[in-house]
Amino acid sequence: MMTSSLMMYSSMYLYSNNMQIMIEWSIFKMNSLNFEFIILLDWISMLFSSIVLLISSMIMIYSSIYMNSSNYNFKFIMLLITFILSMILMINSPNIMSIILGWDGLGLSSFCLIIFYQNWQSYNSGMITIITNRIGDVAIIISMSLSLSYGSGNTFLSNFMNNHMILFIMLAAMTKSAQFPFSSWLPAAMAAPTPVSALVHSSTLVTAGIYLMIRYNMYIYTNNLSTKMLLLLASLTMLMSSMSAIFEFDMKKIIALSTLSQLGLMMSMLMLNLKYLALYHLLTHALFKSLLFMCSGIIIHNSFNNQDIRLLSMMNYSNPFISSALMISFMSLSGFPFMSGYYSKDLIMETMLMSSTNKISLMMLFMASIFTVMYSIRVCYYCINSKIYNSYIPPITNMSENLIMNLSIMPLTLLSIISGSMMNWMFFSNYTPSIILPINLKTLMIFISLSGIILFMYMKMMKLMKMKFLTHMFKSLWFLNNFNKNLHPYTLHYSEKFYENLEKGWLEHLISKNLLNLIKMLKSYYINKINTMNMLKFSMILIIMFIMPFLFMMIFYL
Repeated sequence: MMTSSLMMYSSMYLYSNNMQIMIEWSIFKMNSLNFEFIILLDWISMLFSSIVLLISSMIMIYSSIYMNSSNYNFKFIMLLITFILSMILMINSPNIMSIILGWDGLGLSSFCLIIFYQNWQSYNSGMITIITNRIGDVAIIISMSLSLSYGSGNTFLSNFMNNHMILFIMLAAMTKSAQFPFSSWLPAAMAAPTPVSALVHSSTLVTAGIYLMIRYNMYIYTNNLSTKMLLLLASLTMLMSSMSAIFEFDMKKIIALSTLSQLGLMMSMLMLNLKYLALYHLLTHALFKSLLFMCSGIIIHNSFNNQDIRLLSMMNYSNPFISSALMISFMSLSGFPFMSGYYSKDLIMETMLMSSTNKISLMMLFMASIFTVMYSIRVCYYCINSKIYNSYIPPITNMSENLIMNLSIMPLTLLSIISGSMMNWMFFSNYTPSIILPINLKTLMIFISLSGIILFMYMKMMKLMKMKFLTHMFKSLWFLNNFNKNLHPYTLHYSEKFYENLEKGWLEHLISKNLLNLIKMLKSYYINKINTMNMLKFSMILIIMFIMPFLFMMIFYL
């Protein structure tokens, strides 16, 4: 908590004085290649680090009660600390060579946290997460290799970046931030404990890709075709996740899908070269989304680990403070006027109306915003309404509010209300574009909120949840989950066959067992011929023997 306050003060000082502090450590040099470890302290990294540490400190307090029944509480805390340190390292690393340390640390520690409960569901979720994130890790390694081909990894100090390196960085950001078609791992990661979800899906793992794109935005925006493509994919992610959340009944999955929708919104802003608006929404989203996960965790914890929203009711009687915090976080998520999410979300929508955005992406954004209001009202309706969905299951009434959990939620509840206006006055007022719109477009957020309420009531009356095909399609992320589930077994099956038949079969027989005999035979043959052959002919034969493999590779692989 004190470190977070110190970093916030440092961010204000660096911002007001327009300063940057760079700490450089040269590891070793090899010819013209220089391996360096760099730490960059500017107002962006300090502000983001302060938010991460604030949320982490609240989650540590929250975990002391939530995980007190676990036999591996100390191991859980150590994994959380490793995860947080990896994120801080990645935030303060501008160099691609130092970024990869925090990037890999995030992937490994998140995998260990997701499989913490050690059951079949957590193992499957961890496998999907690690396989998807490995694609991004490979892309980061390739981009690092390309940067080293220029003699240094300090690409942020130059005005030029290879187009191939830009594409690999975009691929890495897409996998880490779960953009389409890599979206299925994020809802699956809900098998982790709720404190992990509050940390992973608010300000750390899923935002690592967005933060990487913020750092390299000046290079990425120059690649016009890639930005247009990624803008459409981000808009599609936003629409798909918000529609899927309407048909989902698992409370944690609904919140995870809302995170996916907001990540698509941030990625869209980055593709329009509005990195400061994306950072603004990233910070406000981190606060109210961590609050949302913590409130849902308390409700699930007090409901005997029940996550179905149809079986949660009368929370306003049993947990009045938690119900109020849940309502505040959902209001901020929906962009309710004068909440923290309103300032960034309303600004993003007005900027998109002012910019030359293609109409398809703009329409997807407005539809996703309406659906966000719909599923927010839906969750609040099921959790607070006194009429339970299933009349055979009585409402839970023996809940009690825990003082320590409430203390961890209070600062985040306050910041979910005031952080949007506070950060706008302190940091982002200079980066806000001038917006001139007619009154009907200025009141668009109010219209979207009303449209979401009306559509929720209409959907409830039409009973769309009873349409099984529609429900299955949206709950499986437009059948994306089915595709990933069927793809992985086939991939592993064919890799196993390849290993058995080729590596342990023909290659083992031809190379490992017979190569030594072949070398001995050639050695005895040519030693006997040396006495009778001309030395020049012998040299020519050796040269041809060495050149032929390279000629073969050039013919068939180039």
